[in-house]
Amino acid sequence: MIRLDAELHGKPSFREWASQFSGKYFVVIQIFADESGTHAPDGSQVGSKYPVIAGWAAKKSTWDTFCIAWNAILNKYDAPYFHGRELSAARVAAIQSRPPTKELLKNPYYAAKWDVKTIDAFHDKLTKVAADKKKIPIVGSISIPIFNEKIRDMVSDKDPYK
Repeated sequence: MIRLDAELHGKPSFREWASQFSGKYFVVIQIFADESGTHAPDGSQVGSKYPVIAGWAAKKSTWDTFCIAWNAILNKYDAPYFHGRELSAARVAAIQSRPPTKELLKNPYYAAKWDVKTIDAFHDKLTKVAADKKKIPIVGSISIPIFNEKIRDMVSDKDPYK
């Protein structure tokens, strides 16, 4: 950590540290990201051969605005949170009129008896907030089969996620 009063403690100041960069401005960017498909590092389970991490980068002020809009939608739909896998499971259950299972009963969207129209509207509204043009999308992925066949023996850490 670089303290603003570092010079008082005989250490380089933030100003000195920042002067090493060529730009005129210093901008702090926050990244919010999540992973998917990391449930089997060997790629043996469905959906784990190509794990991905994806998210958005933006200035703090953009995230402040985002949180207000995101929470307004959650509140409007009385949703505790958004989780894509659970929303998809509730949608499939609604389309197929599936009977309740232990897992479905834990699903907040299924438990609230949302129909497909409600699920789609909720998803569409959240998508519009997430896709605001003031954020930069970031994504990365790896092929577990290729890692295991061609790369694993070339690296010291055999964990494909690292």
